[in-house]
Parts: sequence; C-alpha cells; structure tokens
Amino acid sequence: MLSELEGAVLGHIWQTGPTTAYAVRRAFETSRTVTFSGSAGAIYPAIERLRERGLVDAAPIDDDRGGHHLRCTTDGIRAIREWIASPPRTLTTDPIRTRMLFAGALTARQRDAWFRSTIESLEADLDAEWTAHHDDPWIRAAQEGAIRSLDTRLEWLREVAKTASA
Repeated sequence: MLSELEGAVLGHIWQTGPTTAYAVRRAFETSRTVTFSGSAGAIYPAIERLRERGLVDAAPIDDDRGGHHLRCTTDGIRAIREWIASPPRTLTTDPIRTRMLFAGALTARQRDAWFRSTIESLEADLDAEWTAHHDDPWIRAAQEGAIRSLDTRLEWLREVAKTASA
C-alpha cells in the first residue's frame, strides 16, 4: 500500500509523465498545500521507493545532466487505483487547528493578531484558488474541494475569533 506522499507523487508522475524527479519536487515545493514537504529529502526518496517497487520506470535523458524521464508502469497505475479506492484518513493534519489547541497561551492582543493574520492568509489562499484555471476536470473538482474547505475554515475561524474577542 502506498503512503499518502507516495500516492501523491505517483499520481503526479502518472498525470504529468514523462517527467523528471526535479519537476516532481518543484511541483510539491511550489504547492500551496502544506501536507507534503517539497524538500529533496522527502520527494527523491519517495520516487526511489516507487522505482524500487516497480511502480515507476526511469529512462535516461540524453543530456549532460544524467536525469531520467519518469513514467508510471502498469503496476504503478494499478497501485494508484488501489490507493485512490482505499478509504483515506479523513481527519488530516491542519496547522490552524493544531495551533487553536494552544491558543490559550497567547495574550488577548496576540490572539487577536493571530486570528487576523490567519484569516488574511486563508483569504489570500481562497483568492488564489478562485483565480487558478485548470482544464482537467479532476483538478477542477479538487480545486472546488479546496475552495469549499477554505470557505468553511474561514467561517469557523471568524466565529471563534468573534467569540474570543467578546
């Protein structure tokens, strides 16, 4: 079974392949999603594990850099399908919710500032999602999920901020 990171990496390779390990890392590094690290220390080992398990094929690129074109194998596509079909853990990491657990450590002024900055950050993410355009219907569906999630989180955070300042 694939880990969430391996599933996301393998899915990205399937969707964009042939691609390079560097391009995969850059995609994760520039993503606004904080669930996965885009660091070389996370992505490259995940790609190597996928290669070792026969889920990704790496064909040498004819250049001086020694890179490889990555593609999903038939077993890789089967693994993606199994990963997608398996029930995910639905209560995922949420840095805002984690910080909320300990917001009592802040003074009222610090808490108000934290609420303001976090709400502004969520609003910026929401604006970015609204302005992004994707042709792929599944990417658009995922984007709609992100928009709805951000809307809900903003509503929740505004309610808590209002209650905390009362």
